[in-house]
Amino acid sequence: MIKESKEVLEEVYERYNKDPLGWFISLGVDRRNRSVILVQKSNKVWQIKTHHITPYNRISLGGKAKARGDESPSMMSFGWRDLSSELFQKIQRDMKSNGEVSIEVIEEISKIDPKPLEDDFDSIMEGPFNVLSNPMASISKGQEKLDKKLSVELDKLMLKRDGGGMYV
Repeated sequence: MIKESKEVLEEVYERYNKDPLGWFISLGVDRRNRSVILVQKSNKVWQIKTHHITPYNRISLGGKAKARGDESPSMMSFGWRDLSSELFQKIQRDMKSNGEVSIEVIEEISKIDPKPLEDDFDSIMEGPFNVLSNPMASISKGQEKLDKKLSVELDKLMLKRDGGGMYV
């Protein structure tokens, strides 16, 4: 079922707060240069597709499908992690001296379990996001159908909005 992206994000937010472990987020663009966000938890995936009209104006839709398989154990799961002041200082030192966070610090962060957003945090870190050149490369049949529906619905909205124009 195709929904406004806001509804999809609200569903993801609610589910994340109930069970913040095992989430994965991938970002990229499709072949028509539309932004794609894939959010996966176990065997479910939520997809949001956005057509940017201008930097300040966009049309965005989303939906849910069955994922190809369970989460990737080789990737650190997404989440909001509560950082100690000591760890936060390590991140700041790394960024100041190297322009990036060291592998050792990333491994230390990965050992911290993600928490619900409703918890209290001293210092918080969000991520990671998996940025892909082709986020649709390894999708399930259900995701493929959802992706096509989202593209068609975005095309219809653009046609309605611009009467065809240069976006068709």
